[in-house]
Amino acid sequence: MALKGEVEVSNKGEQDLVTDLDYELERFIIEEIRKNYGDIAIVSEEFNADKIKSEKCFIIDQSAFK
Repeated sequence: MALKGEVEVSNKGEQDLVTDLDYELERFIIEEIRKNYGDIAIVSEEFNADKIKSEKCFIIDQSAFK
């Protein structure tokens, strides 16, 4: 994860950029959810969504953090 200096930017599609920090932040959030809630389903923008077989899930939308 880059805290200072260069940030790696990828292009997911037209006008849709993602940085290495986006991936790291999402991984961190998923790890914290897993620590507290085990194998609950998680839907996220940068990683594949879990197959939702339960009534409960977490949805991670990083645009809420910007």
